[in-house]
Amino acid sequence: MATSSAPTGVGASAAVSPLGSVLVSLGAAPGLAVVDVDVSILDDVRAKLPVLANARTFEHARR
Repeated sequence: MATSSAPTGVGASAAVSPLGSVLVSLGAAPGLAVVDVDVSILDDVRAKLPVLANARTFEHARR
């Protein structure tokens, strides 16, 4: 069995809407996708996913 030193966990990138719809999906081959992000849907998404009402803003500790 041959072993590969190629990185794993790369490729198959995707852009997915906040409700889980795949907007674009790329395979293992190198590629580029451009996606328009429609921020006007955020209020509707937040209403449909009430768990987001518990979201908090965290500040990183300064070192």
